[in-house]
Amino acid sequence: MVLKKFFGYFSVKSIPFLEYSFLRGFQTENIYCSYIELEQITGVGGTILLSVYSSNTKHEKLFGDIICYQFSKNGIDKFIVDFTEDVCIERQDLPSFKYISDNGTTFYMSEGRYLLMYANKVQGRKSINHLNYFFIHSAIHIRFKIVLEYYKREYGISWEDREKLYDIMSEIMCQDKITKLFSKEEKSELIEDYLRIESTTPPFKDIPEKDREKVTNQ
Repeated sequence: MVLKKFFGYFSVKSIPFLEYSFLRGFQTENIYCSYIELEQITGVGGTILLSVYSSNTKHEKLFGDIICYQFSKNGIDKFIVDFTEDVCIERQDLPSFKYISDNGTTFYMSEGRYLLMYANKVQGRKSINHLNYFFIHSAIHIRFKIVLEYYKREYGISWEDREKLYDIMSEIMCQDKITKLFSKEEKSELIEDYLRIESTTPPFKDIPEKDREKVTNQ
């Protein structure tokens, strides 16, 4: 199918790049992204498939694509369009996502069928651990994901220095018009929930290109 893809910039001014060593090499006020709207693929409106890049070009992803709520039309969370282009997208080229139920059963969703009713059960987590979690990101979660990816590039997924993540994420939340009103306990719970779903996903750069965003050994 032919879809319109939007390229442009998303503000990351709320991320304290200069204060943490693993972020100093990535100082920026805006990060380059692209997205397609998912309604034509999934039949459900209000969400997009977002690519985030590690430079001002569309040639290198910072991490695998994620599902997000549509961007705000104004304010710090808006997306500033650089250009658009028509792209031909085949369903088999769309990313897969992992999902783990409350009882620990593992599933994946693929080919744009991003609804739990279409989840495919797998026997073990090895084939899906490298996938992004099936989760709809808000603007603040996009910023969390960016910070986490840079953290993983330096420290892996051992979480040995979690206080750094807490400090950065708390600072991001304090600059958000909604989450800045949260109590300390509510902020901590939000951070813990996000770290939990991210805890098994390795740095994107460490995933072999042939396996990125796809289920393996199926």
